[in-house]
Amino acid sequence: MPACPLIAVEDGGSIERAANSLASGQVVAFPTDTVYGLLAHPDCPAAYRRIYAIKRRPPDQPLALLAHCDSPAAKCGRKLLGLFADLQSDFSSGLLTVVFEEREFAGLPALIAETQPGPVALRLPADAATRSLLGLCGGLLWATSVNVSGQPEVGSRQELENWLAQVAETPALALYSSADLSGTPSRVARLSGGRISWIRP
Repeated sequence: MPACPLIAVEDGGSIERAANSLASGQVVAFPTDTVYGLLAHPDCPAAYRRIYAIKRRPPDQPLALLAHCDSPAAKCGRKLLGLFADLQSDFSSGLLTVVFEEREFAGLPALIAETQPGPVALRLPADAATRSLLGLCGGLLWATSVNVSGQPEVGSRQELENWLAQVAETPALALYSSADLSGTPSRVARLSGGRISWIRP
């Protein structure tokens, strides 16, 4: 049995419950556009650090930020990516994460830069449940895939349950989708000096 509550994202009140857990400094597992993610609220640096413990993630590997499509961060990202019209669709649909240079990216809360200085990896989910959660959490959440670092990502309820049963530390709450996710993480590109380079094509 999993060591944390496992509830359906489609259940009434489940997204609000996840938002409350995040706001209280907990880590939550949540289905996104592509794979299940481990999420933490940007106002809670301790939750950010707990993601690393749960995932056994090397400390030199930064987390990404999920941003609501209407957030200042999303608007800044789309503006910086403006010259690359062929990437805008994937960026706005949760299929592309873009790493922006910190010096070029404006408008993030100071605590985010203090928690993780350096480049900003941003993804804009299209998934309605993820957007709802972001809307309840101020528009931004730290995120990384549900898995032990170096192992395959999680894309189904069964894989999520298997992962929860195997890890020594678990999130405070896990939401699952009734439909399997693609299980393929987003592509990752870096924008620097007006040029795109691919980290994960």
